[in-house]
Amino acid sequence: MLRPVILTDIRSRFDMALIRTPVRIEQVQLRRRGMNRARLQEIKKALRRFHSFELLAGTTYRFQMTKNETEPERVRIAAMCNEMTHLADFQVKLYEYGWKPNKIRGIFWLGGMTIGTATRILGIRSVLKSGVWLENRAVKHYKELLETVDWDDDSREMVEKNCSDEMGHVERWTALLAEYDKVRHLKVAG
Repeated sequence: MLRPVILTDIRSRFDMALIRTPVRIEQVQLRRRGMNRARLQEIKKALRRFHSFELLAGTTYRFQMTKNETEPERVRIAAMCNEMTHLADFQVKLYEYGWKPNKIRGIFWLGGMTIGTATRILGIRSVLKSGVWLENRAVKHYKELLETVDWDDDSREMVEKNCSDEMGHVERWTALLAEYDKVRHLKVAG
C-alpha cells in the first residue's frame, strides 16, 4: 500500500548513532510469494537503483580517504561504513526476492572512484560539498521510491531507516562544511 512520506517523521524514528543495524536469522525471508508481476517489477527496479547508488556513495567516500586525523575523516569513515551497510541491506533484499544486483553496477563504482578522487584532489571543501550533494540526492531518491513503490512492510522499514541515515549524513556534512567555512573565513579575516 502506498503511503505519503513525511521526512521529518522518518528522521525522528531512527537513531543516527547506530551505524550498522543488526540482522537476525528470522528476519531473512523469501519475499516473492503472493505478489503480482507489476509490483515485483517496481520493487526490483527500486532495489537495484538503491543498491547501485549506495555503491556509488560508499566508493566515493573510500576514494576521498586520507591519512589526516581530522573530524571530517572520522565522519567519512563512519559514513562509508553506513553506506556499506545500506549496500548489504539492498543486496540481501534483492536475493530475498530471487534477484541479483544490476549487471552494470561497475559503472557506479567507477563514478564513485571518479568523484572521490577528484574531490580529494580539489581539497576538503570539495569533499564536504560532495558529501552534502550526494546525500541530498540520496534523500530525494529515497523519498521518491518510498512514495511510488508498494513495499512489503519489512522492506519499507529498512528503506525508511536508510533514508533517515542519509538525512543524518546531510546534517553532518552541512555542519562540517559550515564549520570549515567559518574557520576559513576567520583565517582570511585575521
